[in-house]
Amino acid sequence: NTLTDKLRLSGVDEADLAYANVLSQSFVLTAQGITFLHAGEEILRSKPIFDENGEFTGEYSHNSYNLPDSTNAIKWDEKITNIETFESYKELISINRNHQLFQFSKESQCLLHKTKVSGKDMIVTEIKRPSAMAETESWSKVTVIYTNKVAENATYELNEDWKVAFVSGNTTYNVGDTVNGTLTMGKYSVVIL
Repeated sequence: NTLTDKLRLSGVDEADLAYANVLSQSFVLTAQGITFLHAGEEILRSKPIFDENGEFTGEYSHNSYNLPDSTNAIKWDEKITNIETFESYKELISINRNHQLFQFSKESQCLLHKTKVSGKDMIVTEIKRPSAMAETESWSKVTVIYTNKVAENATYELNEDWKVAFVSGNTTYNVGDTVNGTLTMGKYSVVIL
């Protein structure tokens, strides 16, 4: 299934679909290693199955090699409908490509990627810049906070000032904000500090 269809089939409400999509892909784009995006994922691509009368059957294809364009085509007008999701992907890809902290290739470097919190509603990771990257990487460290569908007003305590570099989901923070103290996040959110 496409990511969007898999999220639907997993019980994600339509109202939360875009944020759940960005949250899901943020795990890939903020992890170490080579990233992979399925075509159209950034515009919430779906592969609905239609009957012979052109009516949606309520099912989504996971193996559409033999289905018509009505199922397989990327519907480019979805970019307009889902422009916020598209822009979030652009920002995440830019952060991934422009910051070496997400591009470690050695095991010793990957060990600098630490999980600070791993709970039922929140995961927090931190990556510290190796001293060898001081001249080529502008960020000395990064914290990424992910929350799932049960995270209503989940909190994480910061003990120093952080600048918000990316935000998606049910939060009230904006890129460029400086935050400190108790950070409160809603469901299906990701914040990069």
